[in-house]
Amino acid sequence: MSVNRSRKAFSGRLHRIEDIHNAGGGSEARGTLGKSFHASHRRHRLRLPRLLLLAAFLLVALVAIKVALMTTLGVDAYQTRLIDLRRGHMVDQLAAVVLNVDPVTRAVAKRVIWLIN
Repeated sequence: MSVNRSRKAFSGRLHRIEDIHNAGGGSEARGTLGKSFHASHRRHRLRLPRLLLLAAFLLVALVAIKVALMTTLGVDAYQTRLIDLRRGHMVDQLAAVVLNVDPVTRAVAKRVIWLIN
């Protein structure tokens, strides 16, 4: 019985020490630059929210898809297909709005076509 009690007491001391270490204490000598110094002098980075990063990724992917379509079909055929989409049902009209040619897409597509030829 005493072994079991001693083991529980030892385990309790270990957990207490681990808690102190996790909180940043117990491992620093006086005059040293330990965990608490570095934690208080840490640079605060500007972190973009994940939603903003996701939106940027989706926007770049959409432009890449539009450029790929314009490059493979050609600019005139792409415009013709957009006109056909505008005449379609509501979902087709929404696709036409999303796939509409914007200045960035046009510039990137011209550059890609120039590189291919």
